[in-house]
Amino acid sequence: MSALEQQATATIHRFKERDLAETSWGFAKLSIRSEPLVDAVLVATMPKLSTFPVRGLANIVWAFATWRVHEETVMVALSQSVKSKCHQFVGQGLGNIAWAFATLKHADDTLFEAIASASMRRISELSLQNLSNIGWAFATVSVNRAEYVTRLFETIGKEVSIQGSLVEQEQSIANLV
Repeated sequence: MSALEQQATATIHRFKERDLAETSWGFAKLSIRSEPLVDAVLVATMPKLSTFPVRGLANIVWAFATWRVHEETVMVALSQSVKSKCHQFVGQGLGNIAWAFATLKHADDTLFEAIASASMRRISELSLQNLSNIGWAFATVSVNRAEYVTRLFETIGKEVSIQGSLVEQEQSIANLV
C-alpha cells in the first residue's frame, strides 16, 4: 500500500462528501484497490449518502463499481440514494450510474425506471456516449419493465439519429446493439 493510500485510509472518515467522492473516484480511476481503503471508504460513505451532492454520488457509485463492491446492503443504500436524486443528475451522471449498477449486476427495476425517466427528460443533453452507456446498462441487467425499456430505446434511437456525425452514429449504434 502506497503512502498516499495509507494516509487516505487513515483519514478518509473525516472527509466531507465531495472530498470522499473525488478521492474514491481518483483511486478507482488509477486502479488502486485495497481492502483497507475500500472498507474505510464504505464506512465513511454509508452514513453520509443522503447528503452527497449528485455529482459526488455518481462518482462514489462509479468508484464502487470499478472496485467491484457487491455487498447487497451497500447496493440497496446506493440505489435508494440515487433514486431519490435521479431527477437532478446531468447526462454524464445518468450514464455513469446506469453503467455502474449494470456493471455490478444490480437489477433494481425501480432504480432503472428512475434512470429511464430522468434520461428521457434530459435526452437532448445526453451525449452519444451517455446514450450508449444507458442503453448497454438496460440490456445488461435485463430490466423487467418492458414499457420503460421500449420507450427509452425508442427515445435513444431518435436522439442518436439527431446527434453526431455519421461515424459517431455508427459507433453509438454498434454500442447499443
